[in-house]
Amino acid sequence: LKLLSIRSFTFESGMGEWLKLAGHPCSWGVDYADHPANPPWEKVIGCMAAAGYTGTDLGPVGYYDPSTLKEVLQNAKLDLVAGNIFEKVHEPEQLDFIIEKTRASCSTLKAFGAKFFVIVPHIAPEREATAGRPEDAPRLPDDKWEQMMEVIKKIAEVVKSFDICCMLHPHAGSWIEYDDEFERALADLPAELVSLCLDTGHCTYAGIDPVAKFKKHAARIPYLQLKDIDGTVLKRLRESKGSFWDGVTGGVFCTLGQGVVDYHTLLQVMKDTGFSGYATVEQDFDNKIDDEERKLRFPASCAKQSVAFLRALAAKMDRASAPGSWLKLSGHPCSWGVDYADHPSNPPWKEVISCMAEAGYTGTNLGPVGYYDTAALEGVLKSSKLDLVAGNIFEKLHELNQLDAIMEKTRVSCKTLKRFGAEFFVIVPHTVPEREATAGRSQDAPRLPDDQWAQMMNAIKQVAEVVKSFGIVCLLHPHAGSWIEYEDEVERALTDLPVDLVSLCLDTGHFTYAGMDPVAKFLKHAPRIPYLELKDIDGTVLQRLQQTKGSFWDGVTGGVFCILGTGVVDYSALLSAMKANGFSGYCTIEQDFDNKIDDEERKLRFPAECSKQSIAFLRAVAAQVDECTNSKRRRQS
Repeated sequence: LKLLSIRSFTFESGMGEWLKLAGHPCSWGVDYADHPANPPWEKVIGCMAAAGYTGTDLGPVGYYDPSTLKEVLQNAKLDLVAGNIFEKVHEPEQLDFIIEKTRASCSTLKAFGAKFFVIVPHIAPEREATAGRPEDAPRLPDDKWEQMMEVIKKIAEVVKSFDICCMLHPHAGSWIEYDDEFERALADLPAELVSLCLDTGHCTYAGIDPVAKFKKHAARIPYLQLKDIDGTVLKRLRESKGSFWDGVTGGVFCTLGQGVVDYHTLLQVMKDTGFSGYATVEQDFDNKIDDEERKLRFPASCAKQSVAFLRALAAKMDRASAPGSWLKLSGHPCSWGVDYADHPSNPPWKEVISCMAEAGYTGTNLGPVGYYDTAALEGVLKSSKLDLVAGNIFEKLHELNQLDAIMEKTRVSCKTLKRFGAEFFVIVPHTVPEREATAGRSQDAPRLPDDQWAQMMNAIKQVAEVVKSFGIVCLLHPHAGSWIEYEDEVERALTDLPVDLVSLCLDTGHFTYAGMDPVAKFLKHAPRIPYLELKDIDGTVLQRLQQTKGSFWDGVTGGVFCILGTGVVDYSALLSAMKANGFSGYCTIEQDFDNKIDDEERKLRFPAECSKQSIAFLRAVAAQVDECTNSKRRRQS
């Protein structure tokens, strides 16, 4: 095995850098410096670097050779972060020996600028046997407890003399493990002398919630050690009354993200309380095996997975709190010209999803029933990192003889949406010839007779009841060229349809096409709008259509729907209104496109490029809205 001195891991676009990660020799089974089973220390450091760590704990005094450590760490591009002792602090006669080790460790830490030193109480036989079972565990008598506290204080004074932060690390199988001992020690030890190193694995092993403990003692926790616990193994240990070392050899400590520790909540709390700096990842390992390569590679592989898990989680939190992150954006197959599932000019659905992911969307609409292959959809969405956000029907709701077919399509769509956890289903009235011809010209457009209007409202209610039965929000989407397009029709429909049954999907393009102000409409109906579809309108093309009395489809082929930010929709005002009304979630970007062209590459690439530009525009506007909001708050405060 060659020493790996170049670290290939990089942060995701600067995300998650507030959490720096270090490794520890204990993950390679190194608990005692001179144990014959220990792997070579230079190779352990090489494995840490290859796994993606940027720092290391010094481990037990004497394992790393301080005379060559500087060069090895420089080659590996690792910081020295912390040191520790794992000693019998409950035995006062050990104090001189422990103090000597502490000085040796702190001298090295000081030379490298490391900030932390961790006191880890050694396990005791009577507590090792009862680890994780507070009801079975004996407690240290008060006089011996007081002696142990005095020993810890004296060690901490030595650490303080090196200007290094000293911390206590409660440890399974030691005399400081359970909640009562944890809190008693923190009360007995001066906060200015001894901080807390919270170990998520040992807390969990002892039945303590590490998130709750972090919240309670955040001000006293400058550094953490991060482990995970296999809940099945821990349960088995408790039932069989296994010892702490039975747990280590039995795999109770597992790769981070595969156990019961709630890292999503923990990291969020850490971020919210301003934590910034190093945490050390650990996964206790029994290295007393004959396979020298596995002794190095197995911990290295686990470490790599744990680092990747934490990095992804920290980056996700940064994205979630980044300016404009309240606005999530999804794509729709209609931007690739897909209005009907079986049209021969449709591009391949998997390539459309790939284009969406490449453009920067994080979600997609299901589009017309049958276009996406639901049998293969889960794997495709997972590999593209896209959520399934919504589905829709584009059907002739004004024709009673169509209702059974519409209801069946609705059920099929909603079954898929439900399986993927999608929240929305959109009812889009289909265009009709007499309204296609008068789209965008209210004064020229005929209206649906009252009896037929009532029938259409009844059909929408029946569809909405089906949607509601799946626990999905049903929305009405007024559409240019349909019987629900203009302001009088929009308001009439919203009055006729129960608010608890049918919400409003505001489509900025169709509202603008019909002569409405989408910002004003959003402000009027905001409580009824959980989801929007965002288009833009080329004002010059729309004016020409109105003057020449062009149809809706003339508009689509003529480019009336344009890249967001290049048309007449006031997105700065709209997003400001959305933000002010507490909107947070998905909107779908659409740019209707005629895909009946021979150029198969353009059929995919043109919508993809338009999407990319629309996403960049909205992200910038959303971030600007956040900055304006924050500036206003700062001025007011």
